[in-house]
Amino acid sequence: MRTAPMATRRSHRAGYWLAWLLAVVGFMAPISGCTVNPARQEADGIIELEFWSLQMLSFKDYMTAMIADYETAHPNIRIKWVDVPFSEGEKKAISSMLAQHAPDVVNLNPNFSALLAQRGALIDFRDYLSPAELSAYVPVTLQAASQYNGQKETLFGLPWYVTSAITIYNDALLPAGVGGPPRDYPAMARLAKQVHEQGKGYLLMPTLANGGQFFKVLFQAGVPLVDETTGRFVFADHGAGQALAFWVALFKSGVIPRESLVEGHQAAVDRYQSGTLGLLLTGANFLNMVRENAPAVFQTTRVAPQFPEGGKGVDFSEMILVVPKRSAHPKEAVAFARFVTNAENTRRLTQLAPVLSPNKAVLQLQAREHPALPTQAGSDDHAPEPLPPVIIEASQLSARQLLGAQATMPVLPRQNELNQRMDYFVQQALLERLTPEAAMAQAQAAMNGLQ
Repeated sequence: MRTAPMATRRSHRAGYWLAWLLAVVGFMAPISGCTVNPARQEADGIIELEFWSLQMLSFKDYMTAMIADYETAHPNIRIKWVDVPFSEGEKKAISSMLAQHAPDVVNLNPNFSALLAQRGALIDFRDYLSPAELSAYVPVTLQAASQYNGQKETLFGLPWYVTSAITIYNDALLPAGVGGPPRDYPAMARLAKQVHEQGKGYLLMPTLANGGQFFKVLFQAGVPLVDETTGRFVFADHGAGQALAFWVALFKSGVIPRESLVEGHQAAVDRYQSGTLGLLLTGANFLNMVRENAPAVFQTTRVAPQFPEGGKGVDFSEMILVVPKRSAHPKEAVAFARFVTNAENTRRLTQLAPVLSPNKAVLQLQAREHPALPTQAGSDDHAPEPLPPVIIEASQLSARQLLGAQATMPVLPRQNELNQRMDYFVQQALLERLTPEAAMAQAQAAMNGLQ
């Protein structure tokens, strides 16, 4: 996903706060045995649950109505809602784990949550919810909030909202008669060369060495990343070098912009909107940006499934709700988190924002319905605006992809450090300082050395 209207992407400050977390880990390590937060319970028996969301003030009406519904149905519960700016979410989460008064339900991303879970700071939802209750969620959305702790698989969060990347392409840049974007790697190489030779720009600008993106490239190419038994990285032993060699060859031939080595996803977005980039792997909500900023490009924009087609994995992102072990009311906190992420409430959210529900029943509706988003999310001042067919198609396609996904990127311990190592060795291969095979072998060794 790439980006949702809420804060779906990790903060640019994530590396700093992850490092800070590891620095205080000696203090946090025994957290599972610490005294829990003293009960916030009034004399009349009312239990107060503190709920932290990330940058949801644009959806204030939705949030307050949902909370009011819950309090009406549960007269003994009061919800204290605190909305946190996305840039401060991870810092505040760490601080709360060290404080006497931790929140009861916290909105975070899975990778950061996994670090907290590894330190014993979060409850395992499988200890509170039955398989039947969890079956309401799309399986891969639960996988993205799970990790193996050496004894069992733990579920450290419940998925709240999701975005799934699709292929968005400018039909005007493709050679006549092509009929759409490439579906496999050989077709990708041929088409990239054709588009570049036309002199109109580039077919694609992949962020191969930025933010650990090559992990996703390997995953979508079907390369196993980690041995499920030992937990050690094995991608270099299963074709990662060959996968990297494909991209090195494209980079060397000049059909990929050299700027892609140092520039990120935003640079590709800018090129697409300028009409000089043929395709982009991004969230369906990106189409609204193109529609507003580049109307001419929007007129020739089409959508297709993720590249490569037919794989088991789907590139998606999600935001989740976690419950700290310091919560004085974990049972009540889990019940509230389940309420926020249920079919009815996630359905309402999908009607306000271009996101997907993690609930099977709602996602099935999204895969076939025609969405009509308000001109201002959460506002009743404007009538719903009909959407162009390509936006409707993109929304349905992203939902179908998620429903059909059989696997997701594993939650990797120490993700930030792993990303840095992957980026470095991919850069070395792209700059021809290492062969692709040597780069992946050294990356694998460096990552296993962290364990």
